[in-house]
Amino acid sequence: MKRLLSASWTCLCLAAVLSAAAAEAAEQTLDSAAARTIFADPPRQYATAPLWVWNDLLTDAQIRGTLRDLAGQRVRQVFVHPRPGLMTPYLSDEWFRLWRVALDEAEKLDMNVWIYDENSYPSGFAGGHVPERMPESRGRGLVFRDEKQPPRIGPDTLAVYRRTGDTCENITERLRGGQLPPEGRYVVASVVRAKDSPWHGDRCYVDLMYPGVTEKFLEVTLDAYEKHVGDQFGKRVLGAFTDEPNVRPAGGLPWTDRLPAEFQRRWGYSLLDHLPSLARPVGDWKRVRHDYFQVVLEQFIEHWAKPYSTWCENRGLAFTGHYWDHEWPNCIGVTDNMAMSAWQQIPAIDCLMNQYREDTHAQFGNVRFVREVQSLCNQLGRERYLCEVYGAGGWDLRFEDMKRIADWLGVLGVNFFDEHLSYITLRGARKADHPQSFSYHEPWWDSYHVMAQYLTRLSAAMSLGQQRNRILVIEPTTTAWMYQFDATHAAHLGEIGRTFFDLLLGFERAQVEYDIGCEDVIARHGRVARDEARIGGRQIGESFRFAVGRREYTTVVLPPLTETLRSETMKLLEEAAASGLQILSCGPPPALVDGRPSGRGAKLAASPGWTQVDPGRATEMLVPVLGLDRCAIRRAAGDQGILFHHRRQLADGHLLLLVNTSLDAPSQGFVEAQAKSVQKWDLFTGAVSAHPFAIENGAAKVAFDLPRCGSLLLFLSGKPGEPGPVAVEKATPIAPQGPLQIARIAPNVLTLDYVDITAGGETHQRLYYNRANQLAWQKNGLPRNPWNSAVQYKDELISKTFPPDSGFEVTYRFTIDGPVPQPLEIVIERPDLYAMTCNGTPITAAKDAWWLDKAFGRIDVTAAAKAGENAVTLKARPFTMHHEIAAAFVLGDFALRPASAGFVISPPSAPSLAKGVAHSTDIEGVAWLTSGIGFQRDPAAKAGNDGTPAVVFDLGRTVNLAAIEVWNYNESALPNRGVKKLEIHGSTTPDFAGDTSRLSTAELARGPGGPVGAKTAFAQTLPLPGRPVRYVKFTILSNHDGVTFPTADGSRGNAFVGLGEVRFRAAEPSGKAALVEGVTIHSVSSELVSPGGFDRRAVHLVDGSGLGEAAVGWNQQGMPFYASGVAYRQSFRVDTVAGRYRVSVPRWHGSVAKVIVNGRLCGHLVSQPWEVDVTDAVRSGDNAVEVVVIGTLKNTLGPHHAGAVAGSAWPRMFQQAPDHGPPPGSAYHALGYGLFEPFALLNLAP
Repeated sequence: MKRLLSASWTCLCLAAVLSAAAAEAAEQTLDSAAARTIFADPPRQYATAPLWVWNDLLTDAQIRGTLRDLAGQRVRQVFVHPRPGLMTPYLSDEWFRLWRVALDEAEKLDMNVWIYDENSYPSGFAGGHVPERMPESRGRGLVFRDEKQPPRIGPDTLAVYRRTGDTCENITERLRGGQLPPEGRYVVASVVRAKDSPWHGDRCYVDLMYPGVTEKFLEVTLDAYEKHVGDQFGKRVLGAFTDEPNVRPAGGLPWTDRLPAEFQRRWGYSLLDHLPSLARPVGDWKRVRHDYFQVVLEQFIEHWAKPYSTWCENRGLAFTGHYWDHEWPNCIGVTDNMAMSAWQQIPAIDCLMNQYREDTHAQFGNVRFVREVQSLCNQLGRERYLCEVYGAGGWDLRFEDMKRIADWLGVLGVNFFDEHLSYITLRGARKADHPQSFSYHEPWWDSYHVMAQYLTRLSAAMSLGQQRNRILVIEPTTTAWMYQFDATHAAHLGEIGRTFFDLLLGFERAQVEYDIGCEDVIARHGRVARDEARIGGRQIGESFRFAVGRREYTTVVLPPLTETLRSETMKLLEEAAASGLQILSCGPPPALVDGRPSGRGAKLAASPGWTQVDPGRATEMLVPVLGLDRCAIRRAAGDQGILFHHRRQLADGHLLLLVNTSLDAPSQGFVEAQAKSVQKWDLFTGAVSAHPFAIENGAAKVAFDLPRCGSLLLFLSGKPGEPGPVAVEKATPIAPQGPLQIARIAPNVLTLDYVDITAGGETHQRLYYNRANQLAWQKNGLPRNPWNSAVQYKDELISKTFPPDSGFEVTYRFTIDGPVPQPLEIVIERPDLYAMTCNGTPITAAKDAWWLDKAFGRIDVTAAAKAGENAVTLKARPFTMHHEIAAAFVLGDFALRPASAGFVISPPSAPSLAKGVAHSTDIEGVAWLTSGIGFQRDPAAKAGNDGTPAVVFDLGRTVNLAAIEVWNYNESALPNRGVKKLEIHGSTTPDFAGDTSRLSTAELARGPGGPVGAKTAFAQTLPLPGRPVRYVKFTILSNHDGVTFPTADGSRGNAFVGLGEVRFRAAEPSGKAALVEGVTIHSVSSELVSPGGFDRRAVHLVDGSGLGEAAVGWNQQGMPFYASGVAYRQSFRVDTVAGRYRVSVPRWHGSVAKVIVNGRLCGHLVSQPWEVDVTDAVRSGDNAVEVVVIGTLKNTLGPHHAGAVAGSAWPRMFQQAPDHGPPPGSAYHALGYGLFEPFALLNLAP
């Protein structure tokens, strides 16, 4: 039966597809020859355009210098982005003078400079200028509260309602008339106004639905740009970027004064009489909520999107930027992202972080929000689609990560990459502002042109031709409107989001080609397209297609839980379905139209093209078929990759991009296409070459084998051509000559993030620098560091002055074990602001000597430093708005040894290809976990619940305990269950009643987690005082999931906590710390065990299970803060040059690696396979091959104390640390970079 249904479905679709084919072909004007010219050397409009962060008291030199840095790495566009730390007054004469400097330099460098329309974000308040000039713009919000007594009407009260059962009666006028009803249930609706905040320049966010607010914003902002740089509009200045404008400026629900009147006009009944239905399931709540959100959407469009779009269009500019696009189906701040983006000439999204997650609220991994805007571009003829990308991805972002994320975005339609961010300076709090930075600060910056050119070609390729999909999936936003802002329906709202996302993800996995339909866009641009369908020149009837703008669809899919449709959508479906439109409904027909009960859905279900199926069956029916879709992708059996594709039509063929997003598995299969030849277009080089294929049954068949994070761009040509050769080569390793030479390429680094501070008469010892910085500002009269948390209105901040006796004194301390390294330097931010000493000796920064940032001065302390503890003291008198206490850095040729407090500078040792002992992420049978609270048992029962976790070890004999090695709990996706803080007691008796002492209170780093079975967690060493003990008790005080013990609350992860492995070391007379053998578990508070299930017993803490050999990075080799790179050099002898040569690097980790042969840079390791062709550099005789692995600033700048964080970095993470410290060196989180196996020089022969 299924086979019959599929066959009939294919026949029904075929007529509609054929009828549209001629029209589609006629629209394709760009052929592959013209496309190849663009692809080989794309014009600057395809280049990446980072958010170029203006975050200082800016100078001409900074403007010109950073633009030259960007252009030098093939970055040819920027968005000027005001951001926290900006001291130059926004929109001032000086601001626009610097803009003219930027445009002058851009002209020399052939760059574009785009406008970012706000001082930080969200857009609309113009850095405080709009609320200052237009007080009535202050944002509004609708809030509700329940009362038992008849409430009094206040100035902000909108209405009062008496609730009886499921109804609410508006009694506002009776209360105003002095009538006091009896005690009962009342609902009060009030309007609240946005509060002033430092983020809004000590002013407020605004009501974007209020008439005139957007016009004032455009007047203050874009009119000013037109006045000062309007001569470059459409030349170097191509558009304006808006960032997260929204209609929820004051919390609650969106509100504006005109909303009741607009609601009455739109729907013909009173909103005020039904307000409680917006927040409570009373009255006709579905209808009221639907109607309310429809009006809010229309007001947001009318008063923000339309005037902004028109302003840009009239001046030849593109309106771009993004809304809050990750929250759907939550629609309160932005009622419908697709509807809003439809008004932009370049629609956009943002995709933050480097953490792949398949979820409707995720970013990287959320196919829904990327497909939404790509669908708009297809439907409305938008040629470009922008994404603000990589934001908050962390200083640890690598080139492979950049490619992986961009490939995923590109294959889903993005063709304009806007890197977040490119800082002008990192000083002070700025370095914690959602890093990384695409700027000279990065250790990988001199290689970034490789990625910049790749992204430019990817943008160009995804802009060529047109994407045409025959399937439309209606997004159930109007259904979601009916379940907003109501806790009783939160679960159902989440289910709407989950089922829609799962439907789309199923389509992606099956390689179904589809667009998403927004009902507001359908209402404005939808129609039924009619055409004569023919097969073989014979007319077979009239075809009806569901059209949205420029796209026509033969199949419409209604997702699960679609409960209502707009009347405009229903009308088009009815008209087209009556004549054969195919409708797949993944649930019963909608019972509502415009939120009102209607039989139209049931009637629609009786049409000949209606089929009700479950989502899985819908996916099966829509899998591309060669006859219908001209291209079909078939995955190999058991393929574990994460495969996506994108197909674009040119006049003479199709561009096909294949992407494997998986970090863990390759992806294999084959493509069948109605093509006569196949070319490969290389996104790194721009080269085009014939690709292997075979013609089978009149179609081209192309095999693909994508490595992890791999991609392949093919052109499926309609013109005959010869297949490319299938390379079959024999690789012969060339024997290395002599040992592998390993050396750092720059001085080692020690980050000093704890200080002593004296300010305002208070002295604090060993305080985390962030706390010290806040204290300095507070003691000098400001509540906080404004450059971290505020937007400056005009010059209100930078103009502040302080008394002569204001200021502070701060001291950085470090310890040297052995001779003083020669030379030894300390790096201080803005050293010109301080009087400085090292151990009492005055020190100064040399002119133009800087490190990492041009505001970070290098100061030679070689002569002043000494063995033992050293103190570098900075005195600030008076305090200024430029003072920010930050971490300092010690540079030199040394190694770092972890200590009980931070690190000790030790004599240098060369890096190596070392191995270490690490714990597995597969924790069953190899780790201890408590039974938790409320897990598989009655939460109220005492037995089995563990809110006071502890474990007691028996060392077997009394020893002088010198150290404990702890491997934290490291479950693949749940490392937060690991211990964060614990108290360690030692005793000579098991009851701890005899000679008992507290040995330590320790803080453990979170395990890194990772792929199941990987060994990723190294030990943390806890130094101890060497007292005689036999029994050791661990009392757990907290875990990394935020649970503090003791507790009776299991709501957060069942209050589980655990450890991986523990080893004890005893002090010997020789001074060494020997491993204590034969340790057993004396007692444990609980352990998670079940027959045939869980085995997380405490015995696994001492049995060695789960431990294994793993590569050791620089962070474990005395370089935990080092980022610049390590060179691995090997000599190879080639007697006679013959064939091709390749350097293969099997195991390494870093941001990027350079491959250099005989002094010649041959290429970069960016993505797998980790190989570089070096044929042109190899010579007869000895060959020096060097692989330089570059690290990242994650290890230098952190965050170091927010757990094992990777792929994400938010400002608050840099603020997390013990108040006093530093903590043990082993508790600092750093990533393991380096080469882990020797590389090979391979000789390749056919």
